Amino acid sequence: MIGRYFEVTIPLSSLDGIKAKGLPEDLARVETARAKEAVKNRVPIYTGIEAVVTDTCSISPYRVREYVRPSLDGGVDGIRLSWDARWILTQNLRAVGEMLNY
Repeated sequence: MIGRYFEVTIPLSSLDGIKAKGLPEDLARVETARAKEAVKNRVPIYTGIEAVVTDTCSISPYRVREYVRPSLDGGVDGIRLSWDARWILTQNLRAVGEMLNY
């Protein structure tokens, strides 16, 4: 259902698999581009990227880069990071910084 709604391939067969592996990176590009088109560049679009490491979510610098890159490719105006900055690892912040210079 999620894959059909967002029109992307989700090669996982369960919610546990999505929780463990995350959503496809290309979803960030697709949804960013859709949002930009929907507002016709009248307002800035900021893509939200999860970058925290907790007991319910654990994202590596590699995964952070793999979500930021397609967002930038989709024309995003900026990146919003996580729901609680206290849980973002320094390595993940560096990964975002690297991608913003990409």
